[in-house]
Amino acid sequence: MGIIHGLTNLGGGLLVIFAGSANSDKQHIRYVIAHYYLAFSIIQIIVLGAAMDQYPNIMDNISLPIMSMLVYFWAGEWIFLRVTNAYYDLALTGFIAFYGAVLLFTF
Repeated sequence: MGIIHGLTNLGGGLLVIFAGSANSDKQHIRYVIAHYYLAFSIIQIIVLGAAMDQYPNIMDNISLPIMSMLVYFWAGEWIFLRVTNAYYDLALTGFIAFYGAVLLFTF
């Protein structure tokens, strides 16, 4: 998964398909996606910092992930708790269909 995401930046949709096909429980799907993205981001920050000397830029933009976390805890968790597994599955399927259509019509 990491190689595909690293080389093409198309791993997100593939990750959602993988997580959704492995389990139908929305908690488990979110868990898998969140942990993969945590690993992706940590590796990316290390590579950008070490190989490309981007640590000053990373530190200048540290407020962005903090704001993202605050928005998630404020709105994302509230929505997630109120969505049923069936609706979550439907929304995930719609997202993948949209993602596939965009890829088809982009190339």
